[in-house]
Amino acid sequence: MGQSNDDEGRVPLSRLFAKHFSFCQKHFVPLAVKHSHLSCEVSVLLLVAPNSPHLLAKGDIDNRMKTLLDGLRMPQQKSELLDLHDLGNLERPIYVLMEDDSQVAKLSVEYDTYLAASDADIKNDVVNAIIDVQIRPTLITIDNTLYL
Repeated sequence: MGQSNDDEGRVPLSRLFAKHFSFCQKHFVPLAVKHSHLSCEVSVLLLVAPNSPHLLAKGDIDNRMKTLLDGLRMPQQKSELLDLHDLGNLERPIYVLMEDDSQVAKLSVEYDTYLAASDADIKNDVVNAIIDVQIRPTLITIDNTLYL
């Protein structure tokens, strides 16, 4: 199965995009791009088991959210790529939410109790996170009208 004549010479947009956002020979595709004047509103719901309130006491919320936001953005230092070495030479780009965490315009965090159908479904040493993200333009341009 070869390519049809219509596909010859065409490169997927994500691959072109990824070449622009390369770091340490890895290619990234941020969904919210600074050049397009896009920001992110992030809402996080952390769910813990009813008998595991000690999980909330480990560390402070600021550091937890900083770690989460760092994981949603493009790497900025070589040390942040350690876990990506296992991926080898990827042909496909790595999708991330944003270029950097300065694009977070709003952050909200809630804690609640994780309720399951049975006690067997609950893991006491796990925090479940539900993350909702809205990408919004900070300046309306032709590039970002789809985000309105």
